[in-house]
Formats: sequence, structure tokens, C-alpha cells
Amino acid sequence: NENLTLVKAVLKGEEFILDKKKEHLTRHLLFPLPSATSKGILVIKTADGNPMIGPTAEDCDDKQDLSTTDIGLEKFISDWEKFNKATNTTTNKNIKE
Repeated sequence: NENLTLVKAVLKGEEFILDKKKEHLTRHLLFPLPSATSKGILVIKTADGNPMIGPTAEDCDDKQDLSTTDIGLEKFISDWEKFNKATNTTTNKNIKE
């Protein structure tokens, strides 16, 4: 189609490895937080037992930007708390504990 315009979007994915004190967050892989731009933020355990969360999928102007941000972590925490409230399970703990 001659009227088709392609736009190249740059998405930034942030991942966070949490302290081992947070190992209660999951015992297995979780895909609880799907979004319009990705399958969702994973919650997994590393080989050492630390929880790892991510990646996020946010618009970004700089494709070389490899940083993580407080905003990315705060977004995950907010989404995790909504997930916990929606599932209403006792096995899901508060990430801020």
C-alpha cells in the first residue's frame, strides 16, 4: 500500500534481581502481568534463589540506554500489588516486606 507509513519504535526492557530475602515471592515461573506491548513481566528465581523480575516494555528514545530506573521498579511493585489483590491468595506476599 502506497499510503502505509512504518514507524520504528524503541522499547526498553528493565529487569531487576531482588535480594534473596524476597525469595518468598514465587516458587516457580509466573507470567502474571501481561500488557498491551508484551507477554508480561516475569517473576522467576535465579539459580541462586534470588527473585528476578522483568522485563518491562517502555518506550525509549535511546536504544543504547541499558539503565534500570526507580520508575520501572515502582511500576512493577504497583502491578504486583494489584495482582496480589486480584488473586487474593495467601501464598502471594507483599513485595515491600
